[in-house]
This record gives sequence, C-alpha cells and structure tokens, in this order.
Amino acid sequence: MFSDRDAHIFLLLTRQIFIPYYQWLVVVESVMNGPKEGLILPITYHVVETVPTSPHGECFPTLFIETAGEYGEHAKANRWAHDNRPLRAQKTIAADLRVLGRLHDYHLVGWLGEVIRPIDLRQFLLSYLHVRLQGTAFIEPLKHLCWAPAPFTTVRSEFRILVRYLASQESSEHSDILSLFSSDELKAIGKVCETSNKQSLLSHLAAGSARWAELFGEKLPMPSFPIRDTSARSSTYLVDRTMDLEEVQELVDREPNPFYRAIWLLAAFGGPRSSEILHMWQCDVLPPTSGELITGYRLSTHLVLIANPTESRYTGDLNHLGKTRSQHLRAKYGLKPRNMVSGYRHVGWKHPIETDRNLRASLVFWSDERQAKAFAEAIAEVRHFHSNNWTSERHPWLWVNSRVGPGFGSPIASSQLRKAFDRACKRAGLRPHINGRRPHGLRHAYKLQLELAGLTRKQIQIAMRHQSIESQDDYGRETRELRRSLEIWHKRDASWR
Repeated sequence: MFSDRDAHIFLLLTRQIFIPYYQWLVVVESVMNGPKEGLILPITYHVVETVPTSPHGECFPTLFIETAGEYGEHAKANRWAHDNRPLRAQKTIAADLRVLGRLHDYHLVGWLGEVIRPIDLRQFLLSYLHVRLQGTAFIEPLKHLCWAPAPFTTVRSEFRILVRYLASQESSEHSDILSLFSSDELKAIGKVCETSNKQSLLSHLAAGSARWAELFGEKLPMPSFPIRDTSARSSTYLVDRTMDLEEVQELVDREPNPFYRAIWLLAAFGGPRSSEILHMWQCDVLPPTSGELITGYRLSTHLVLIANPTESRYTGDLNHLGKTRSQHLRAKYGLKPRNMVSGYRHVGWKHPIETDRNLRASLVFWSDERQAKAFAEAIAEVRHFHSNNWTSERHPWLWVNSRVGPGFGSPIASSQLRKAFDRACKRAGLRPHINGRRPHGLRHAYKLQLELAGLTRKQIQIAMRHQSIESQDDYGRETRELRRSLEIWHKRDASWR
C-alpha cells in the first residue's frame, strides 16, 4: 500500500501529467468555437506542494521540478529549505522555493536548459531579475511563462533569496545551476544585492551590455531606464527630505511607547539610519561613565554604539573582545544577524564607517544634549522592560515589541517601525510621507542641525557615518574637532528651540 507521502507525490505527478491534456482541451475548444487571437497557455516546469516528510505524517513545503521530461524532488533546494525550518514560517519557505522553481523554469525556457559557463553565471542571474522586472509578454522565447512585470521590491526580495541560497551551496558536494558560482562571485553578487536600489540594479544589468547582446541579441533587449540628475538639487528637494525640527519635537512629546520615543530621539538627534538602529543590541547603549573608557573623554550623555552586526567583537564586555557577534548569536541563541536572514526579520546593513576599529563600531554624536537626556529617560524604561521580561534569555536586541501578543518581546521589524512612525505623525496631527515625514527624514533633520552648528563637510560625514569619506587616516583628529564643535553648539541656543 502507498504511504501518505507516496500518495501525495502520486497525486502531484498525476496533476502534472494532466496539465498538457488540459491545455490540449483549451486549444481544441478555441479551434471549435473560433480562434482566440493571441492565445498563450502558461507552462511551468516546477511545483511547490506541502507533502509528508516523515513517517509520522509531518508535512513540509517541497519543490518538484521537471528535468529531461521526468519529475522529481529538487534535493538541494529542499534540504536548504529544511535547514531554514527553525527560522522561517512554512508559508515563507514555500515562497522561497517558488523563487528557485521560477529560476529553474527560466533556465529551461530562456537558456534551453544548456549548461551555463562560469563566465555567464552572473549574466544568467541578472538576466532573470531583468525578466522578472519586465515580464515575459514581449519576449518571444519566454512568452509562455506568462510572468507579469513584478515590482522592484519583489524582485529585490527574490534576489536576496537567491543570494542566500547561493551562499548555502558554496561548500556543497553536489552541484546545480546556482552552486557553480565561485566564492568571489558570491561576494560580488551579495554586495550588489545588499546595496541595490532599482537604478543601481539595472546599472549592473547594463554593465555587461556587450556580453548581453552576444547572448540574447534582439530577443531580450537591454533594459532602458532614466539616469537621475543629481548635479543640482533644489531647496524644495532638500526641504521635502528633511523633517521640521519642531514637528520632530511634537512627534516625541506625543509618543507613549518608550521604545519608539527613544528611537525617534536617537534618529533625529544622533542620526543613525533605521537599519542601524534595528541592529542595536542591549549592550550598545552605555552610561556616560563608560564613555571615557572608549573615547578618552568625560561624557555628559549616554554613549551609543553602532556596531557591525556580524564582525564586531564587542558583545557586552569592553575589557574582553572575544567572539564576533555572528559567532556569539549562533553559540548562545542559535540565531543569525538580522542582515543574514530574510522575511520580516531581515534588516539591511550599509557598512557605515567605523570610528573605533578595535570595537568594529562607530559612535553616535548627539546634536542636542537636552534631547540626549530625554533619550536616557526613555532608555531607563526600555531597560526596565527587558529586565522584567527576561528578553536577553532569547536574544540580545534592544528594540522589541512591548505590546502583548504573538510577537511580544521579539525584535521590531522594519515594517513595524514605518507603521509606528505613521501612527506617531497622525497622533501629532501631521500627514505622513510629505515634507520629510518619514523615518529617514529624522536623519536629515540631524544633518540640518550639524550644518547649523557650522561643522565641516568631513566632520558631518564622520557624524553621519558616511562610507564615502575620502580617508580614514584623520578620524582621530577630526573626531576631536567634531566633539569640540558640538560642545560649543550645545552651549548656545539653537534657532529652532
């Protein structure tokens, strides 16, 4: 007798066998009732189904693919999905497998299932992303895939899924299309994925124009996109990106949640990006007494560190820098840094400059001492929450959900932060998403304060942790000058207060 698993697979393959028969019926119907102009039948060479994966009947999403006319499991993809089981929901894992299935279909239809030479591996992956952006309606060899144009956010999400899969296959003994990438290619593609926006991603596609034309000819034309002119930015452009400081104060005053109140204060008067904030650990906010140990200065405000989420060896003890954060997370909690997972837990990382090479971290320079003290009051409430709820037993992150529910005590997601900001704007009587009223607008408000303080361009770059600074040789001297300039600024009233 068939087991439950065998029965599921039998039904699955039976359904695949009857798909061509169903398509034949559609064609016959169109012939008998009159031809349907432009009739295109969708085809697929993969399917993701939830099937029993153990003798006990436990079910799990599984990817089946067609290769050389035969259907079977995609062993490597399914093993990878199973390894991600503790970190991701079944629905999310099924979506990941569908991405790998689509890539398999693209290889069979667009590349005719041919072996891809190492020189063309990157072109293969990037051309897939281009096809997902453009859709297949006007690409002759791919029409029957029937892919509608996908939003850039969806394509970038698929890109990240593929990069994660690539990284997991680097040391695998078996091989499939994606595992042929070298480690250097993996690093290069991972960097493209991590830093890409729509324009930069298409720029990478366009960079291999000669090879693209040689491979695809006129059947798959090069992507065209407008080049944004950044040579001159109007004052309207700058105002629209920068949130008004009085509105920031109203936002903070009306925020009842101490976690979000502290985040708005930190972003507007310390300048970290939202992604840098969400990577912070509980140990990254230190009392003023620790400031002299790290900086050599006696501080009057809390010291806030923006540490590299994977490579920093500071995990809570300034006198003992042992394992990296990535190693510490794996050893103590069985977790990964948030820039190495996907789904709602994922948080990007832009590799800001590291003003402290020993800690692999940069420091937050407060633009307003009074706001820094307000931050300290909010942080006291945050620490009280962590102490009462023993969150450090599960993970080390600082900013967590404090509302009772399924995600209680878990790290705040990027989407939750954006929604909380919109609610904060409405609470303050402000319409979000205009005039800089978005989380990144707080960072621009911080930059405005630095400009009002008369800091040099290089000092502003250090304070905002911009990687594009020309040299790292002068960090020590420039940091001292930056602190002196901010001390003078603190002692006089700012125009907005």
